[in-house]
Amino acid sequence: MANKKKEIIEAAIVRISEQGDSFSTSQIADDVGCSQSLLFRYYRTKEGLMLACFDEVCHELMSVLKGVELPAVPDVDRLNRYAIQVWRAYCGYLGSNSRKAQAYLFFVSRGIRFPRGYRSGGDVLRRMLGDAYEPIVKVYPDFLFIAEYIIMFSYAAATGHFIVQDMDSEEIIGKLEKVLMYGICGYGKGE
Repeated sequence: MANKKKEIIEAAIVRISEQGDSFSTSQIADDVGCSQSLLFRYYRTKEGLMLACFDEVCHELMSVLKGVELPAVPDVDRLNRYAIQVWRAYCGYLGSNSRKAQAYLFFVSRGIRFPRGYRSGGDVLRRMLGDAYEPIVKVYPDFLFIAEYIIMFSYAAATGHFIVQDMDSEEIIGKLEKVLMYGICGYGKGE
């Protein structure tokens, strides 16, 4: 049963990446080789299926971001560098998962930014950092601002990087990284 649910999610992510929300549930059922009634047993509506796809991509992405090593000594400079490593992991994940990236960007373009259970960038950060959140914010009260900056920059960077086809991706990444470095490392330093 769990495998069939996973197959349905994967097929729907492919359809969303290709067609946005114009696919039909019968197409998904055909792709997976199941009945529509089974599909609707797992997901009551097409919208419910789509949100499950978004949750899947977000949780996979978050587990990649959680894999970025936190600095042992949480000073401002190390935390800024940590934030940049998180951004690189974000772009790396989306860059190596084009179908998921396209589906993710479809949802972001519809204004859906966080999976169910997450209400803000701060909520995402608290869950990603776990017990490290409070000590980091105590040392660096502006870290939440930096994290929100990263989240918003990531949406813009992903849109520019993963949709523009006629530009060299290394050149785009290099330019975006300079903007990101200046924005984070220049923040509060009068640069």
